[in-house]
Amino acid sequence: MSVRSTPDGRYFVQYRVPGRIAAVKEYFGRGPEGKRAADIRDKEIQLARARGFRVAAPTGIYLDALAQAYIGFCKAEGRSLRWMKELANLLNNHILPILSNRPVEQLEFTDILKVLQHYEDRSQSTKNRYCDYLRAIFRFGVDHGLTTNNPMKAWKKKKEPRRSVKLTVDDLRRIYEHAEYHLQWAIECEWNLGTRPGVSELLTIKWSDIDFDNNTIHIKGTKTLTSDRLVHINMEFRSRLLEMKDKAKTEYLIEYKGKPVKKFRRSFKTACAGAGITYDCTVIVFT
Repeated sequence: MSVRSTPDGRYFVQYRVPGRIAAVKEYFGRGPEGKRAADIRDKEIQLARARGFRVAAPTGIYLDALAQAYIGFCKAEGRSLRWMKELANLLNNHILPILSNRPVEQLEFTDILKVLQHYEDRSQSTKNRYCDYLRAIFRFGVDHGLTTNNPMKAWKKKKEPRRSVKLTVDDLRRIYEHAEYHLQWAIECEWNLGTRPGVSELLTIKWSDIDFDNNTIHIKGTKTLTSDRLVHINMEFRSRLLEMKDKAKTEYLIEYKGKPVKKFRRSFKTACAGAGITYDCTVIVFT
């Protein structure tokens, strides 16, 4: 057991209780008051154990334990390790410190609003993404009998403002001409497959996801467990895929110097500069 703090300054007490795999985390807020409350709770637990009393597990599942069960389920379903790490970081840094102070059964939609209010300076797409993850976790809990409460049952995604798309085919061709080889290949794949760029889809595709007999690629969607889809491959691109597979040094479709690619932002900006593109199109193509 110990008093710790999150990267954004929230204090919490972490301890273990019999019968529970995951450690219990109780959050107490920021600043001196949060630290004082966490210290008091930590002393209470130490005193109870010193007197031989058993520290009881909190009644009902907490969001941290529910999220851990959900990630384990996603792993069994074949989600990529990269995607699960991204989700775990999002939960640990942005969501759990706000929502893990009470059992899931006691959470209300007003608690969800605290997450959105705390990150009101973020874009609507970012806030929608946070809520998409949360809704999927709560649905998982209800569907598998871990909780009966889904505080996001009535939540509806807010409309995101349209991005101003300036990128033309001619400009993309110029960017391609000034891009490094791995980025050129990524642009080819995007053009032919229409996948979401980055770790959301493109960078998670493995060669094992490609069915050359049926000319399809299994795209593992990341927004929900049911968003997987099959993308048809035309014969010309199929030949290109076979050519690249012979040269591949990793199990991933997109690689660089024998390692999977994690992001394109820097290389894409460099290619844009070389092509003389002055407007920002990184958010449109590769983020």
